[in-house]
Amino acid sequence: MGSGMFRSAIRRGVRRPHPSETASPTSIDRQWFRVPTELSVTEVQDTRVLVVGECMAEWFADGSTSIGATADFVLFNNYAELPRGLRHGADQYSMQVIQLPLRAVLPEWSYLRLPYDEPQPWEMLLEDSKAKLDQMLDRALHYNRQFGILTFVSGFLIPQQNPMGRMLPRNDCRNLSYLVSECNTEIANIIDGVPNAYFFDIDQISACFGKMYIQDDAINTATHGGFLSNFDSDRDGHRIEPPGPLARRYSIQTELFRGAAWAELRAMERTVRQVDQVKLVIVDLDDTLWRGVVAELDDVSDTTIEGWPMGVIESLQILKKRGVLLAIASRNDQATIERLWSTIFRGRIELDDFVSRKINWRQKVDNLADIFVELNVLPQHAVFIDDNPAERSGAVAAFPGLRVLGSDLYGIKRVLQWAPEAQVPFVTRESATRSESTRAGVAREAMRNRLSREEFLSSLESRIGLASLDKTSDRHFARALELINKTNQFNTTGKKRSYEDCQLFFGRGGAFITAEVADKYADYGMAGVLVVDQSPTLVHIEQFVLSCRILGLDVEQAVLAEIVRQSVESGISTVTATLVKTGKNDPCQDVFSRCGFTSVATDPTLWSLESIRDVNPPGGWVSVAWS
Repeated sequence: MGSGMFRSAIRRGVRRPHPSETASPTSIDRQWFRVPTELSVTEVQDTRVLVVGECMAEWFADGSTSIGATADFVLFNNYAELPRGLRHGADQYSMQVIQLPLRAVLPEWSYLRLPYDEPQPWEMLLEDSKAKLDQMLDRALHYNRQFGILTFVSGFLIPQQNPMGRMLPRNDCRNLSYLVSECNTEIANIIDGVPNAYFFDIDQISACFGKMYIQDDAINTATHGGFLSNFDSDRDGHRIEPPGPLARRYSIQTELFRGAAWAELRAMERTVRQVDQVKLVIVDLDDTLWRGVVAELDDVSDTTIEGWPMGVIESLQILKKRGVLLAIASRNDQATIERLWSTIFRGRIELDDFVSRKINWRQKVDNLADIFVELNVLPQHAVFIDDNPAERSGAVAAFPGLRVLGSDLYGIKRVLQWAPEAQVPFVTRESATRSESTRAGVAREAMRNRLSREEFLSSLESRIGLASLDKTSDRHFARALELINKTNQFNTTGKKRSYEDCQLFFGRGGAFITAEVADKYADYGMAGVLVVDQSPTLVHIEQFVLSCRILGLDVEQAVLAEIVRQSVESGISTVTATLVKTGKNDPCQDVFSRCGFTSVATDPTLWSLESIRDVNPPGGWVSVAWS
């Protein structure tokens, strides 16, 4: 059980070029086909990954160099126990991949002699296989439980055909393809309940690049679950008619498959850690959301949106469901667009799906600027799609960090739906309703301009519900972590936190104080989080984040006032907080000073409330309650 069970697969990775460095925007790197890189900005540094599995997993581990990673391999088969210690510290592994052997779950001796005319033994075989999976996964997830390492558990490669024949029932336990598929479902169901663990659908990748070039079930047993190689032909040269290399017959693509699988894992990691996440997509209209210039068309026909425009429309609706905001910036006549909209789309997408619409004859960059201010989103978290290269170039010049699409017409859908930066690891209630709550915020801001500040704030009837969260298993943890990692403007330190960081923080007694916010315009859900460390004599606010949708409503002051009040009741005399300038968080730079905190002379990032005082907002127009 010692270090002899480890195999280190170390090679120097080659940096993958950013899409802007490639010669042709329309060429596709096959390894990264499923993982578009057009929205990738932050280059992931060389990392160490852990691969747990049997002999084929060792071959898989060697391929981690394709993403610039170094893999440590741990042999695991059947019901073995994993080594207690790791070759390196757990914090050095960015992720682990668990790949169980299918042959241990569905060995050929368990089914080869089962009678086809008796379904019951096959049904019992499936239940037995699921029981084996449960036991094996329980052992294989040891490092996830012990260290909280981000974990991806691979499914199995599903056989290409029903071994009994293509004409026989598909959803039947006597079909080994169905059996393996059900085993994958069992893995996914188990992993769904494991913190910081996700199902890795390796079969989908094999299907994408062609199972006939990758899987060995055309030669070996259906449940061998392996990859094509020259294993057999290397051993059969003694025959009267030597078969020659297997690669000549099957055009083996396992190297491509392995690289694509690691690209997928890297994408999943980026999504989990919310690297370069997209919060807003802004689209032009003519030749971007439909074909041609609508105002010049004699007739709006089905071809106006059939084909690639439908792909873009579908992508926008999917992004909205993920919590991404949509907006329009188009040089057009607004009345014409409003009149033709329903004729063009016939309910597939509505103008109201776009939380901000700038349809006029102003310069695009001016409209973009207004959208960023109106929605309180930084340009580096937005994507602008336009068919005109001059408009895209002007937008990037005006807003460095803004990502643009449009040069590769037939790649827009693939990028918007498949790029990890546009995906989410889960959909929270707040994500699903973000467009509606943002639209309510725009209406609220319109009201602000008609009233004095005091009248406006009093009219909102703002309500805050506070709760303490100190476990990663808490059902509200996912949203709290999402809010911390997505918030940049009102984020007092700018720190991004991983699941592992939070687990360690809670383990030493820390807690998140979450704030649910609502007013007469909308229920914004969880819109604030304080990361609080407490001792018998001191409360320290390590981080305070607040959604941009509720900035300026005195919510921050009300929350801090309540934290102070609770501290007084608990006999704590000192409250401190950390405030670090990040270049993006100007909106929160005065939050502590406004609430009576003063900067500590010896540490400009530390603020202290030396004399406990009432920091409720003037007028007391925000109600606060604990749940």
